[in-house]
Amino acid sequence: MSTIAITSTTKKTRTTPFDGSFHLKGDVEAQLDVLNDAFDSGHAGVVALALRDIAKAQGMTEVAKKVGITRAGLYRALSGDGDPKLSTVVALLKALGIKIEAKTSTTVNSAKGVARRQRAFKHPTPATLADKPKAASRAA
Repeated sequence: MSTIAITSTTKKTRTTPFDGSFHLKGDVEAQLDVLNDAFDSGHAGVVALALRDIAKAQGMTEVAKKVGITRAGLYRALSGDGDPKLSTVVALLKALGIKIEAKTSTTVNSAKGVARRQRAFKHPTPATLADKPKAASRAA
């Protein structure tokens, strides 16, 4: 009997971290979608990373100059662990050409807003049904 030697010829695969900014270059709609999704997550770190990817897509050095901080400082502020000051975020959004608008979230239901929507769509509520006089039953 003869023995056969088996050797491995597999090579290690080298990978690089995903860089979302590459896919955002020149695509303003995609940049806004990424930022809106980040805000919907409710996590500051996710928002910071989304802003970083958008800034990289638009040119980090130029954006940092517009914001008024160094490129390295902007990278630090927009790291997943960074916690940029509000003034930095406002300046960054202006430099990126992004306007943020405030809206109520779907989880916030003010009684006033609910009542206004119900009047607008004429949907009766238990409260409005209770206020209506009950039809008198006919006595036979």
